[in-house]
Amino acid sequence: YDGAIIVNKGDLLATTTSDANGKVNFGLDLPFSTYKISEEKTLWGYIKCDAQTVTTSYPDTTTEDSPYVNTFYNELVRGRLEVTKTGPTLSAFENGQFVWKERGLVGAEFTVYADGDIYSADNQQRLVYADGDKVGTLTTDANGKGVLTNLPLGDYTLVETKAPSGYVIDRTPISFSVEYVNDATPTVVV
Repeated sequence: YDGAIIVNKGDLLATTTSDANGKVNFGLDLPFSTYKISEEKTLWGYIKCDAQTVTTSYPDTTTEDSPYVNTFYNELVRGRLEVTKTGPTLSAFENGQFVWKERGLVGAEFTVYADGDIYSADNQQRLVYADGDKVGTLTTDANGKGVLTNLPLGDYTLVETKAPSGYVIDRTPISFSVEYVNDATPTVVV
């Protein structure tokens, strides 16, 4: 080696696409150094990985080459359902009149059902929930808020299945969707 620059910092050396097993081989014979590997595009339904800086070096004096092996892990986009249940609550009694205020209600229970078949986003066509399957439940807290997380991309129906004490249940189904936004948005809030 005569000290000449072989690769300039910031040069794009190669692009490639992962195979059916998710493996990538750049097929380059690069000098040992520090390189940045970045995922430019990922599959629909996944979050793009952060770039990684890797340093390659001689493993020992008897090995001619040393392949670099690393794993990038793509997370699936998931949904987060946030529900607020409010209703009139007795606030005061003034001048012979009851005063009511709209406030969050504790103890409302909601059930979420699949509204159509929901498949995994990993291109394996694995059925996660069949149409009408119960996906989960949530119960509102003292502020009237309830949360259900980790929802796969798909269409859902929300139904109140238990009213707070002293209130009438509202069984009106509410349809909602968890939709893919882009490869940089890991959680879709509905």
